[in-house]
Amino acid sequence: MLLNKKELLKSLKVAKKYAEKKAQDKITANIFFIQEDGELMLKASNGEIGISIDLGVVENAINFDVNLLELLDFVAICNDDNISFDVHGNDVHISSGASNIILNMFEVNEKTIENYMQDELKNSSVAKIIKENIEINENIFKSIDRYNPKIELNGMLLDLKNKKIVSTDTRRMSINSIDIDYKGLMDEVIIPRAALQDVKSISDIKISQNYISFKADDKIITTRQIIGEYPSYDRIISFDYNFKIMVNGLELKNYLKKIKDNDIVLHFINNAMTIKTSNGGSFNMECYYPSNNEFIFSCDKRYLSDSILVNEIQICINDSNLPFTIEQNGGKQQTVIMPIRDAYDCATQSIKRDFIENSYKFTYKEIIKKRKSPVNKDKIIRDLKSEILQLQEKLKKYEDKNSVVKSEIFNNIFNNCKSIGA
Repeated sequence: MLLNKKELLKSLKVAKKYAEKKAQDKITANIFFIQEDGELMLKASNGEIGISIDLGVVENAINFDVNLLELLDFVAICNDDNISFDVHGNDVHISSGASNIILNMFEVNEKTIENYMQDELKNSSVAKIIKENIEINENIFKSIDRYNPKIELNGMLLDLKNKKIVSTDTRRMSINSIDIDYKGLMDEVIIPRAALQDVKSISDIKISQNYISFKADDKIITTRQIIGEYPSYDRIISFDYNFKIMVNGLELKNYLKKIKDNDIVLHFINNAMTIKTSNGGSFNMECYYPSNNEFIFSCDKRYLSDSILVNEIQICINDSNLPFTIEQNGGKQQTVIMPIRDAYDCATQSIKRDFIENSYKFTYKEIIKKRKSPVNKDKIIRDLKSEILQLQEKLKKYEDKNSVVKSEIFNNIFNNCKSIGA
């Protein structure tokens, strides 16, 4: 049996993500080459997730299994375009040009975990098939949590009843509408994150009580469902917003790529948008926000960038301290993002920093040091109060949340003013 090196190497790298990586002596550390319906299938499983990759019609195809990592290491160093496989007893002889290796195999007819999953899917009374293609966008996959103790959040919710796919890592939530025709006994299925790696879309979905199987391009992935109750995502979505700001999504995404900081501040006023960073940098672009009342909120640059898929997006906002939503494709794709409540825009930070550093100057003692002419206490007090009021207005303008620091500074200044005449 001959296989193309390039195609085999690509398939083995994909299968590696689904096979057992730790226990080399277990059957789950092996990869299986099995003929099904006239085509050669490459199968791997780690006990929870199994994958079948269609290698197409292969002449003189044979059934065998070998250790995946040993085969992968050999194929990677081969120089020829084709690799030959022959079975002799319990050994597989593999050669390519002047290179060759002999690997041991298990009994080919021994069932893999993936076979057991498929058996339940075939025999299950609740198994249903969904033919429609469901797209798994970048924002959906990246929003799935990885190591959350609440196991349900480490997967993607396939809400068949409400025709939605949902994912969240507790700091953002992505919700996409899907077009499916499904009438079954199960309304919701939670698919593990590991089963969706490198998957752009899924189709031919089969669902049983414990497993779900779906097709992704030339691959069939079978996985155990995550059993649990997914958070009520509909409570997060708002249907009435105070502001809906139209923005060029791809232009915004390009600006975000240039920013190194993760924490950014978005400033809107008079159809203009300014992206500010903590180091004082800023980017300006046009948007649709026809108001002279400025609106400011902070967020994580990565979450905002991940959510942008198309050119026309809407940033839907109620309040700077509440989650905001990125809407795309007529509302079919939504990403709800938590703001950074303790972050301030650069202008506020600059005002506060200067205010704190220079607060000692707002004392009678410091002022009279610089005055050569006779001191007019009343005028000094008026000037101090005027400057204080100006600083107060600046801080209010940017909705400074650090009220404790602000109060201490102001109290210090007013106490100094009161003590002038003492």
